[in-house]
Amino acid sequence: MDVVVGDEKLPFWFFLDPRDIALGLSMDGFGPFKHRTKTTWPIILFNYNLPPEERFWKDNIISVGVIPGPKKPCDFDSFLWPLVQELLQLAIGVQAFDSLSKLLFLLHAYVILVFRDIPAVSMIMRIKGHNAKLPCRMCEIKGIWNDTLKIHYVPLNRDNFSSVSPCQYNLSALPLHTYERFIQQAEEVQNAVTAAASDQLATMYGVKGIPLLSSLASLSFPALFPYDFMHLIWANLIPNLILMWTGNFKDLDHQDEGYLPLKSAWEAIGAAMAAAGDTIPATFGA
Repeated sequence: MDVVVGDEKLPFWFFLDPRDIALGLSMDGFGPFKHRTKTTWPIILFNYNLPPEERFWKDNIISVGVIPGPKKPCDFDSFLWPLVQELLQLAIGVQAFDSLSKLLFLLHAYVILVFRDIPAVSMIMRIKGHNAKLPCRMCEIKGIWNDTLKIHYVPLNRDNFSSVSPCQYNLSALPLHTYERFIQQAEEVQNAVTAAASDQLATMYGVKGIPLLSSLASLSFPALFPYDFMHLIWANLIPNLILMWTGNFKDLDHQDEGYLPLKSAWEAIGAAMAAAGDTIPATFGA
């Protein structure tokens, strides 16, 4: 695939030189103080040329900046601008010295992956996110407004909603976003004549404008913005399932539902987990 910077196609391909560097970009807010009422946002890069067992060591993480708090940034792209300028220069090439061959060469580095939790990635991609009518960054599934919970609900089977089309989504064949369609929608929203028209299109598409990172030809939207397993599964799905199985999930009526285990079953699960701690290696985590 040709390297493109702006409208110029450069005379080489991605990773044509074995010394080209693959980078992963990550950023997220965290509370630096005990009460966590204030947040700050570090911006870090990972070097995927390093072996998997070394690339995430603290000494190998490239910290390129910190977005100050106390709240989340209003214009995320304004803080990414200096980094993107350097990444564009690295795509063109930066003169470096190869100590093995004793020769100068053009060093290239490309971001091939951007990951973090859903709210952070939504800001980076300039999409409305998981509470929007079109909540998914990977597909175009549409939510249905739940007036009781005051949220958009995204069921696959919509037989109970006669005015909604389509009436059912196939989980194995969801209407996936494509890079071309995503960028086309982003351009329509950003180039709308009025603010009202822009807001209307943003609601229709779930996209709020052209993300700055789209200027990097190495990134494909949304394919190279994968879901964060830790946040998606361990920090969100598992706690919600526990609340569901114990009858405490939101304000739903869980009475006499078949998915509620007996108290004795929960006690047995807790005893088994406590006993397993003696045989599971500590490096596996809690």
